[in-house]
Amino acid sequence: MDHLVNHETYHPGNIAAMLRQLDLRGVSTDYIYFIRERHRPGSSR
Repeated sequence: MDHLVNHETYHPGNIAAMLRQLDLRGVSTDYIYFIRERHRPGSSR
């Protein structure tokens, strides 16, 4: 069960680290962040 819970954070963390090495900024991949951004006041969705 620990593997299933932590696996979700493993790959996005790797990608974020690679982007930082290239001096690029990543975006949030958190589902709750997506939902909050989608439903914030003034959003076009």
